Amino acid sequence: QVPLAVVGDTVLALDVQTEKGGTQFPVRASVQLVDATMCCVLVKGTWPFCIENRSLRHTVAFGQEGADPSTEWYLRPGQLSRF
Repeated sequence: QVPLAVVGDTVLALDVQTEKGGTQFPVRASVQLVDATMCCVLVKGTWPFCIENRSLRHTVAFGQEGADPSTEWYLRPGQLSRF
């Protein structure tokens, strides 16, 4: 479900069911309201946020507070990740 409040460019959580259970993926979208019809156009491009490890020696661990610990990821020196 897409609420009316998200009309415009936004990031939506897409629920995906797999053999191992359900998970959510972020999807960039342009939500447009045309007369009485709501259109959701998926958008290719870069993600709105980026983490870059500029260290030459240290690995960075990143996770979101309150999220499942298995969703953490690690960036080796010089790596970046978009989300």
